[in-house]
Amino acid sequence: IQEKINQLIAVLQSLTMQRANAIRLGNLSEAQQIASVAVDVDAKIHELQQSIMQQNNELRHSPILALDCSILLHAQEHLFRL
Repeated sequence: IQEKINQLIAVLQSLTMQRANAIRLGNLSEAQQIASVAVDVDAKIHELQQSIMQQNNELRHSPILALDCSILLHAQEHLFRL
């Protein structure tokens, strides 16, 4: 997901530069169309970022992850005794 976010950020940066160029050249209709696409790309970036945050929250509260951490701590304690 993070890789897709990074790709979309690059696209958004490119769109921003294209929009600025369109404005500079007086192509306001083109600039408006680019801005509309940029809004959609930005929304998708935020959606994916929320997805990552939600996944992280689910992992933190996962009983399986808690069990894995418990097993890992027990293994570390055992290794330190050796």
